[in-house]
Amino acid sequence: MNAVDLGLDYFQIYELERPVDISRAGELVALQGQFDEEAEKARPVCMIRFADRVRKNNEELYDKNAHLTWYRLGWRTDPRVIRHVTIANQFTKEQELEIHQVIGLLVPARMRTGHRRAFSKETRLDHYKVYEAFGPQVDAPPIELEDQFHRRQTRVYYPVAFAVPVWKEHKERFDILNEKAHLTIYRVDTSRDLPIVIDTLDQFFPLRGLKLGVSRLLAVPSKKLDWKEG
Repeated sequence: MNAVDLGLDYFQIYELERPVDISRAGELVALQGQFDEEAEKARPVCMIRFADRVRKNNEELYDKNAHLTWYRLGWRTDPRVIRHVTIANQFTKEQELEIHQVIGLLVPARMRTGHRRAFSKETRLDHYKVYEAFGPQVDAPPIELEDQFHRRQTRVYYPVAFAVPVWKEHKERFDILNEKAHLTIYRVDTSRDLPIVIDTLDQFFPLRGLKLGVSRLLAVPSKKLDWKEG
């Protein structure tokens, strides 16, 4: 069950050294995923992370141009709504997650490094609503990660979030392209590399001079086996 099997890459998630406040310009978007009975409106208010596709243990990438920007949203779902989701991926044949409130939105993005280089090509990626998640630590050996910036060894620990594909409407409608593939976001060792400066371009804004800081999260393509509320 690798990236090619699921049609979705692993992503190394970098913190932004300076999150970008877009609350004054942020527009309402409509979102609906597999947990939603109807579409809900949200407002992106701050870009806080950048996700770059990453090769794990030298496995083949599905899409070398896959990137995601992570926005904090202006509302959160009712924290009393708890869901139990059973997932499977390369690190676990079956793991139960407890899913709480929405903590972000992942948006397909293009990237470039250096002013003379072109932006990466457009790619067909879903939008993902990110939920806070809790679950047991996985029992997996150390892995090697290699993206466009670094190669490093790390361990995968416990889940902190679960990302569900959603259709999104913001000036135009973006339907779900791959409803079977989800992203389970795990805590990993903190990277020790120097900051990197990139430019990004997504459906909301072109943002220049973003300084990527440490990476301590890994998004892992996963299948959702079952789920229930309560």
